[in-house]
Amino acid sequence: ASGDLKGVIFARNNANLNAAQNANVTILAQGNVTASVGGSLSGTLIGVGGVSASGGSVDASVLSQNASVNGSSSGDS
Repeated sequence: ASGDLKGVIFARNNANLNAAQNANVTILAQGNVTASVGGSLSGTLIGVGGVSASGGSVDASVLSQNASVNGSSSGDS
């Protein structure tokens, strides 16, 4: 997406999110969640297989047994 992204995403397998600016999303995937934003990433990311989140600021709740967060972050578990 070229601007800000907001919404709810459900994926049967993997979910991939790329936003040039900010994203405030809830993502639930049976596989892996990969989220990369140019600005701020907020919301909730749940991946059964794993979660990889990156951005200038990651304020999302990240829920997975295999989580990776890159950028200024809070809310990891």
